Amino acid sequence: MFCIDPRDAHSFFPPLQVDLAKTQSMSDWSHRPLSAAQLGYAAEDVRYLLPLHDELTSRLESLGRVNWFQEEMTSFNSDAARGSLAKPLDPYNEAWKKVRGAHKLDATALAVLSSLAAWRAEKAVKLNKNPNALVADRILLALSMSQPVTRAEIETQRLPKNVERDIDGILGAVVFGKLLAKKQEAPLEHRWNSEVYQGGDRAIEHLLQASLHSLAQEHSIAPGLCAGWEDMRMLSNLSVSNETLEDLDLKVLRQGWRRQLIGDPILSAREGLLSPTVSNGRVELLNRQGATVQPSEGPY
Repeated sequence: MFCIDPRDAHSFFPPLQVDLAKTQSMSDWSHRPLSAAQLGYAAEDVRYLLPLHDELTSRLESLGRVNWFQEEMTSFNSDAARGSLAKPLDPYNEAWKKVRGAHKLDATALAVLSSLAAWRAEKAVKLNKNPNALVADRILLALSMSQPVTRAEIETQRLPKNVERDIDGILGAVVFGKLLAKKQEAPLEHRWNSEVYQGGDRAIEHLLQASLHSLAQEHSIAPGLCAGWEDMRMLSNLSVSNETLEDLDLKVLRQGWRRQLIGDPILSAREGLLSPTVSNGRVELLNRQGATVQPSEGPY
């Protein structure tokens, strides 16, 4: 992503001009023995890694961005990063945060969802299956809102056949979640519902998005590498100080090449010191004197 054309960022092998077939991506990989087609598909995943490594290394060197890559790898290998990977799966207390649509629930429903998500996560680990394959997020959300506590109530939900086999576990999780909601001194809150994550004026958010894309284009970097999708929303809330935003560890504000080339100009745009405009068929950033912002100078 440091050296691939952003237009090709959706694919992993454009530098080698290789188009990998996805014919076996939906096949049953739990079945044994694997078919010849599956074995060939699996081999394709690693066949091009060494030549890809050589090609990307060459590109990094020619662009002078080897230090960018080294910086990223250092952060991946930091004590904080290793610590986040080493977190135990049990007791699954935070599984609810990954359920799509959780931010739409009230406090009681969120407590029920946390119980259901923990039950699903534990069961998925035991069975070595994807949690969504056991019980889809939309089913968990529906159960969290309806909160059935008897078989008669849950049978009105029109659950898929594979979910109906787990009715006892679901009912137990719902009952536990409702008890949890009554005993919680501090109700659960989805981070998207906090003031910071709600963001500010959508027009400001779009302006910052335009600034991000302008800077990414200037440096030939994929925008997603520079900032998380939530970053611009949080930055658009002008009532939140820069210091508070720094504490949230937004990708775009992390120190290093990303901060210097992208983060600092974005903060300047947030403060009204820079503004995007259309010139010569592309978006450019102008300062208050109307001059185009030039690429940052420095070690990057």
